[in-house]
Amino acid sequence: MKMSLSKTKKVFLFCGILIALFLILDLTLGFFEPKPMKKIRTTIRTRHPYYHHGLKPCKATPFEEAGSGRGYPLTTNSLGFRDESMRQVPLKAEKTRILFIGDSFTEGVFVPYESIFTSQIASKRPDLDILNAGACSSSPLIYYRKVDYLFNKVGLKFDELFVFIDISDIQDEYILNDLERFKPTPGKSSFNEVLFYTERFFHNHSFIYNVLRQIFITPSEKLKRLGETEMWTLNQHIFDHYNLNMNEESIRKWSGKGMVYAEENMQKLVDLCKKNKIPVTIVVYPWEIQIYVRDMPSQQEVIWQSFAQKNGIGFLDLFPAFINSTPPDQVIESSFLPGDFHWNESGHAFVANEVLNYIKKRDNKNPILQDCGFKR
Repeated sequence: MKMSLSKTKKVFLFCGILIALFLILDLTLGFFEPKPMKKIRTTIRTRHPYYHHGLKPCKATPFEEAGSGRGYPLTTNSLGFRDESMRQVPLKAEKTRILFIGDSFTEGVFVPYESIFTSQIASKRPDLDILNAGACSSSPLIYYRKVDYLFNKVGLKFDELFVFIDISDIQDEYILNDLERFKPTPGKSSFNEVLFYTERFFHNHSFIYNVLRQIFITPSEKLKRLGETEMWTLNQHIFDHYNLNMNEESIRKWSGKGMVYAEENMQKLVDLCKKNKIPVTIVVYPWEIQIYVRDMPSQQEVIWQSFAQKNGIGFLDLFPAFINSTPPDQVIESSFLPGDFHWNESGHAFVANEVLNYIKKRDNKNPILQDCGFKR
C-alpha cells in the first residue's frame, strides 16, 4: 500500500514538473513572439454580464493595441466612457447633456481623444455636456442594454441620445444572437469573468494558445474573415458592375437575420427613451467601399431613415456628405486612416461639423422635439 502511494506521488510530481516545463517553454516563446502577429489586449476592455462588453471605469493606457502594431492612448472616466481624464462624472449635469453611443467609429480608435468628433463637439459647444459611450464592436443589442443599464442601474441622467449605427452592426447583431447566443444577466458572473481574464492572459502571453486560435477559429471569427462585413448594403447592380467576388447567398443570409435583430433592439431602445422623454437621433455613415462605388441610396440609409420616420425620431444621413462630386479617392484619402476603414483626425472634424450643423438647425426649428412631444 505504501509502495503504491509512493508511486502515485512520483507520477503526480513527474506530471507536475512536465506541465511546469511546458508552461515555461510556452510563455517564453510567447514573450519572444514577433509583432504584428501578437496583439496585446489590455485590461481596459472588459466583459459585462448585461451589455456584453465595454471599457473599465477610471483606467488609462498610453498605447491601446488595436491590430497590426497600431495603437492609441485611451483613458476612461468613472462611467467607463472614453474621456480626456479619469474624472468622476456626476450622474446629473447642470447643463444640457447629450449622450453619444456607437462602435469603434464613435469610440475613435487610432485617434487621440482631443481629435475625436465628440471631443470637438464639446469644445465648440461648451454649453453642452457631451458624453461618449462608444465601444468597439458594439451594435443595437449593446446600445439598448447599455442605455437601459445606465438608466436603471447607474441612474445616469441625460437629455438627448445620438446613436451612430455602423454598417458592421448588422453582422455583429447576427454574431451576438445566432453564433454567440448572448443572454444578458442582471447580476455579476464571477465564473464568466474568470474565463474572460484567463483567456486574455493566454492570448497575451501564450505562443501555443495563439497558434491553436489560428487553426481552430470560432464561427464568428470565420465569418469576419470572409470580408463581407460591409458588403450587405450594396445593391445588386453594384455587385454586377464591379464584378465583386463575394458569396451573395452568405451575405443575404446573415444580413437578413442581423437586420431583424438590429431593428428589434433599436425599437426597444427608442421605446425606452420615449418612456423617459429622451429625444433620439440615428446617424448613419458610409465605409470606404460605399464611397468608392457611390452606394446611394444605400440600404443603410433607406432602412434606418424609414425606421426613424416610423418612430418620429431624428435622422442624420452622412452618406451625401461623404459621397458627392468630390472624387472618391480624394474623400477617402482626406477622411480615412491609411490602410484602415476608420476616420482619421480630419474625418472626425468633418463629422463633428456635420453633427453641430444638424443640432444648430434642429434647435432653430425644433420640429423633431415638438412632434415627438419631448421637452428638454
